[in-house]
Amino acid sequence: WGMKHEAQWMIPSYGRWCEAQDATPAYLYLADLLRLIGWSQQASSIRPWILKTPQHMLDLPALLNVFPDARLIFTHRDPNAVVGSAASLAWNQTMLYSDDAKADEVGREWLHKTRLQIERMRAARDSIPCERMIDVQYEEMERDWRGTMARVYDFLGFDMEPALPAMEAYLARSANLKRHPHRYSLEEFGLSAAQVHDQLGDYVRTYGIPLEDRATARAAIG
Repeated sequence: WGMKHEAQWMIPSYGRWCEAQDATPAYLYLADLLRLIGWSQQASSIRPWILKTPQHMLDLPALLNVFPDARLIFTHRDPNAVVGSAASLAWNQTMLYSDDAKADEVGREWLHKTRLQIERMRAARDSIPCERMIDVQYEEMERDWRGTMARVYDFLGFDMEPALPAMEAYLARSANLKRHPHRYSLEEFGLSAAQVHDQLGDYVRTYGIPLEDRATARAAIG
């Protein structure tokens, strides 16, 4: 269902079809799978599920219909980085699996998809009680991950202290890995920062999202 397929193949007609469907059946099936996993693991079945996928932003009404007690963590990042990264990740798969993949078409598709995610997320938030959602900025995690995670754990009603050593160990391991950075640009996909800001600038202003490209930040402020 949804974007996981669109990130591998150039199938825009399937994307439009998914966007027009009620996702409730997909979430009902997901709930059955989670119950099955919980049953099979017994000891861990009482632990709360923490689920993450960009698809949720398109289908929040269905998610909340199937999981009415869900608490929501909304993460925010400069749309220039989000669109560029999403297009790059999709392109790296699409070029392998599609016979007629074009970078500029991938760029347009993921700008469209990002805009639709944000529009639907903002519309759905109007009916979600404030105490059931929290906003987390990417910049916050970069600047103060401990403080940000403490805020998230407090929102969820969890004690962060038992988990802190594992978080620190994970970051230490990550720092020692010699991974190539994910390099991308909007221009590779026929896009520009001005185009992205034209479509998503209101989202940036409403949620106070720091822009990662200083030149774009100056243009937006001006």
